[in-house]
Amino acid sequence: MSITFLIMSIFGICILISWAGQGTLINYLLFPQVIQDIWLRTGWGLCLTLLIGGILNITGMISPAAIFIMIGVGVFIFFAYMYSLKGKFWTNIKEFSRDGKKKYLFILLLIVNGSLLLIIYLGSISNIHFNWGEDFHGYFVIPKKMLQTGSLGPDPFSVQRILMFGGMTFLHSIILSLGDFRNLNMIDVGLGTILTIGLLYGLSREYNLLKWINLLVIFIALIIVPPKANISSLVIGLALFITLFRTLNIFKRTEFNILSVSIIIALIISALSSLKTNYIITIFGFLILSYSLYFFFYKNNRKKIITEIIFVAVFTFLFLLPWLLANYQSNGTMLYPILGKGFHDAGHLQFNPGALNRGLLIAAKVTIFNMGNVPLFLFFFACLIFRHAKLYDKRKNAVSLVVASIVTPLVIVLFSGGYGWIRFSWSAVTSSMLIMLIVAFAIDNPSKLFLRLIKSILIFVGIYIIIINNKTKLMDHYIAQINSISTGLKNENIEVHGANAYIVCDYIDDEIEQSYLKVQDSVPPGETILESTSYPFLFNFKRNNIYVTHLMGGSSLPPGMPFFQGSDTLAEYLSNQSIRYVVYSYKSEANFKYEDYKGLLSDNVSPWIRSLAAHTFDFHKNIEELGKKIKPIYDDGEIFVLDLKSSTI
Repeated sequence: MSITFLIMSIFGICILISWAGQGTLINYLLFPQVIQDIWLRTGWGLCLTLLIGGILNITGMISPAAIFIMIGVGVFIFFAYMYSLKGKFWTNIKEFSRDGKKKYLFILLLIVNGSLLLIIYLGSISNIHFNWGEDFHGYFVIPKKMLQTGSLGPDPFSVQRILMFGGMTFLHSIILSLGDFRNLNMIDVGLGTILTIGLLYGLSREYNLLKWINLLVIFIALIIVPPKANISSLVIGLALFITLFRTLNIFKRTEFNILSVSIIIALIISALSSLKTNYIITIFGFLILSYSLYFFFYKNNRKKIITEIIFVAVFTFLFLLPWLLANYQSNGTMLYPILGKGFHDAGHLQFNPGALNRGLLIAAKVTIFNMGNVPLFLFFFACLIFRHAKLYDKRKNAVSLVVASIVTPLVIVLFSGGYGWIRFSWSAVTSSMLIMLIVAFAIDNPSKLFLRLIKSILIFVGIYIIIINNKTKLMDHYIAQINSISTGLKNENIEVHGANAYIVCDYIDDEIEQSYLKVQDSVPPGETILESTSYPFLFNFKRNNIYVTHLMGGSSLPPGMPFFQGSDTLAEYLSNQSIRYVVYSYKSEANFKYEDYKGLLSDNVSPWIRSLAAHTFDFHKNIEELGKKIKPIYDDGEIFVLDLKSSTI
């Protein structure tokens, strides 16, 4: 067994324990009268970690030492709390195991779920297959830069930076503080899945589900395959949506101080938003509807409700402010496009009106046929939720989340021209469906055996539908996890053989890493570099200010990078921005070869993607032309370095 694999497996559990410890601290500070279950506290702890990340980033204090201290404090709090429980913990374990005696279905489901969860976690520890574009040029680069420089820093030519905050990047930097790029799936796929399952287990107990139904719901969650295209947030987002729902559920049973309620809601909202800005669509819709129904049905509490809304808005802004400021410093807007376009579309990238028409067509298909990777059958439980909400839920959380998750993919489809709508809405939609399933099976009247029988039949039918509709994807998913365990144990390096890219399979090794450092050595320390290379994450970002480019045309320094105007105009623009050195992987065309990706220029592709592809091809063409006009100061047959102040050939 690889010692690295073992160390990272233990490190992942330490991160989870640290979140639990931080969440326990929040619980004692805000709600000392009621200690919540460990999984809800872990969700809160994750939110606190993301808040701390924002503060460390804006102050430039991110480092492996700071991260280890944060994790260590969380672990210490957790074990101090566990020690205070003394025998209660083991009593709960014995009670749980006693429930399974002579209940063979319970034991079978427990073994199956445990095995699947173990495969997912171990399969996330070390991976060699990643997205050559989005991961190599964005999700790998930014956390490494964060660790080397102490903060996100400016990335004005990165379309990813303008469309995201740094929450997920900070979580990735936690992994890189001890591990390497192969371990970056741990956060979302590994720890995200464990946290999600724990939160669902806690919610099932909260609604008094029968133990075997609880395990069936968890089984459903484990056989839903997330549409992973890169290492950005999906499953962690799912966990935090469930955390938000469960937190709001607390307040329907117990009255708490309005300030504490507002702080914890704002903390979760800001954490979700920091992971992925498209989550804001669901959050906004969910809370607007929830508070509106709360306000409408409870006339005597309207002053309190308005006060809570104001507090939540203020605290959310304050908790997000570090990430907002970081975005403004990098790309000229705190939040695109709500608080301004910033450097996006800086004078050249115009989105085709056809995007909206295409989006309308796809939205119609979404509405009529399905909601993505999760079968529509779960929405059959909506009627039960409305009934449940009417009887028990004064905040109407279940109804609000269902409606918001239905609207989310439609909004994303309309404004993206259909690009990535399944992925961008998956966390919200899946959380809604799993929560809906649990709420529908809540035992409100045990005497209604017929209703319980109908529900049981539906859940088995649902499992059958998921497996039949996704059996190939499901098998591929778990086979991939098992293969990842194998490659992790062998300590294999990252593979650079991607779909539609190259025929020859290769691996990133020490030789490639050293070649990138040699490239950088040709540029004096402290100078600004504009790069367009295959593996920009191999550079030393502390030595030089390096602007990473990816999918050109999405963001650039004002007045906007010139496109389709020739190489001389581009050179003049870069010089005016105090960018003297350009590094380009001309042999691989920075993993975006025209012959491999020219299909993105066709009319059936999203207008947004089509435009980005066209601008990227033109940028590469102009850099190649400059390489013929200016003698490179370095050329190793793969990459050349241009000094724009050098005389032309």
